[in-house]
Amino acid sequence: MSSMPNNTYPYQFKPVHGKKLRLLHLYQVCGVTCYRMEVHRLSRAPDYIAISYAWGSILDTATILVDESNVTITSSLFGALKAIGRKGMPIWADAVCIDQQNNEEKEEQIRLMQLIYKKANSVAIWLGPEEGCGHGLDFLVKLSCDPLAIMQISELEMRDLARLFLRAYWERIWVVQEVQCAPLTFVHCGNSTHSLKIYKLVNSLAVEHEDFLNKRFQNLMDPSTQARLSNTLARFGPARLDDAVENSLHGSQALLYKLSFHRDKNASDPRDKVYGILGLLGSTLLNDKRVRPDYCRPAGVLFINVVKYSIEEARRLDVICEASFKSPSPSISNLPSWAPDWSWRRSTRSLAFSYNFDAGGEEASELTTISQDGLELTFLAARLGRIQDVGLPVAERASTRDILQSFHRGLAMLVSRDRGPVPELALQSFCRTLCLDQAPMKSRGRDWADICAKAFLRMHIRDSQLSFTSDFVSSMTQRRMEEDELMEEDGDEGELMEEEYEPTTWRISDTEVVKEECGERMKGFNLCIIDFGLIGMGTAQMTQGDEVVIAEGCSVPLVIRRHAVKQCHWQLIGEIYVDGVMRGEVMKEVKRGTREPLSSYTLV
Repeated sequence: MSSMPNNTYPYQFKPVHGKKLRLLHLYQVCGVTCYRMEVHRLSRAPDYIAISYAWGSILDTATILVDESNVTITSSLFGALKAIGRKGMPIWADAVCIDQQNNEEKEEQIRLMQLIYKKANSVAIWLGPEEGCGHGLDFLVKLSCDPLAIMQISELEMRDLARLFLRAYWERIWVVQEVQCAPLTFVHCGNSTHSLKIYKLVNSLAVEHEDFLNKRFQNLMDPSTQARLSNTLARFGPARLDDAVENSLHGSQALLYKLSFHRDKNASDPRDKVYGILGLLGSTLLNDKRVRPDYCRPAGVLFINVVKYSIEEARRLDVICEASFKSPSPSISNLPSWAPDWSWRRSTRSLAFSYNFDAGGEEASELTTISQDGLELTFLAARLGRIQDVGLPVAERASTRDILQSFHRGLAMLVSRDRGPVPELALQSFCRTLCLDQAPMKSRGRDWADICAKAFLRMHIRDSQLSFTSDFVSSMTQRRMEEDELMEEDGDEGELMEEEYEPTTWRISDTEVVKEECGERMKGFNLCIIDFGLIGMGTAQMTQGDEVVIAEGCSVPLVIRRHAVKQCHWQLIGEIYVDGVMRGEVMKEVKRGTREPLSSYTLV
């Protein structure tokens, strides 16, 4: 019988080159689990399990024995090895099987990552210990037998499931590739194991029965997301990894779509926000010198190269719209205003990658260039005008009251501009702007402005802490403000009635209009008035005096500001929706000669 080795020393990795990988083989010595590291060709590797997990804190560590040598790993990986090692199969785990101190090896192994997970017998997701999720895990067993069990889910089961779907694992950038490439995936949490399909089933059932769950658990809110628990089950967990790209998107467009979708993910190295998804996009991107894995390249240079790649390959400027989201404390220094800082986590996606706008036409011209030093971006654009007034910005986690106050301030801007009741066309434009012209399909052909304005007005009246000024009232047309439409007298007090819109097959509540159709789209943005009475909603960083332009090859207009020192240069402030110009109207006018020719702008 073998004895426990007692002469341990730091582990020395044997070189691994080409299409090879290291695998951990388990064995027992005196009841203690030890590991043997072996190098295999991918094409001839034995069946193995690839672990997908959140690394956890680097301060919370454990030690394992590999080839009689000490290897320090995080407690998260230690728990995963303990739970998954029971199967007795060889294991692949990135933190152990890749020499993390060898950048050249890391770059080479990253290019193989897709194959490593595809070739695995199965992928084991490790969520961590059970800790407060027992009822949720038990409910997954019920659901696997009967999907209709979702209709009998209890409050305890809802809360525990939500905790599972909010685990740190789902926030890690690398797991996107690991899960999407897996042939067969199981989720381990404590001593419980379920197919990933069951977790995905929860997502789909929560979406399908969202109205029912919202009504049944309307007061169950998640304190970390400020959202209903039913929303957590529908949009978190595996739903955060599902970024299926349309078949029509390839190369740079597919890359930018995924970068935008996964801006909210975590990465210990900012460069991994790009490298972590390259494997999903084919070998061409993985080997393109502009963006391929290279840990000697600074993050700032990589982020600029992503813009270069997009412009050179697709002749489009949509990528710079992601630079609208600027961190209050940037981690990447000296990044130009037009280069997105992908390391900054955001749940809000840019307008360019969320909607089918086409303000700037199909392609940017060859005059769209980036300077040799990578600090200046020059392009052609049509000037829309100067911002005359701005409203109250709406935070990402804004309350209903915040949304109502922003609406009130925006309407006040229109009242001030028109010095009286707001004209019908202006009010229609304002209400289209509130929802980014994405009114529910079932309301198309109906008076969306009527639905929207009344909903905001009634919600405003309900909030006793919001003032209701005569300017606010007078801004509505007489047709919208008939008192008998807003209130039904009940004794001495008026009882507010929430309107239902015919036909009876389709109804929308005031709450849905204010919080969902408009409020969700207002978050992170601000309303404004531009020259010539144009109404817009865009980056919260814009101020009075900023310019709005439509750049060639950019789906949405841009807010720019003249540089304080370099007077011939501009800074990108962010993107903006401007009502009436989002479908290429301005560029068509330029081509017809009914509008001034495009001008050249240089951003720094």
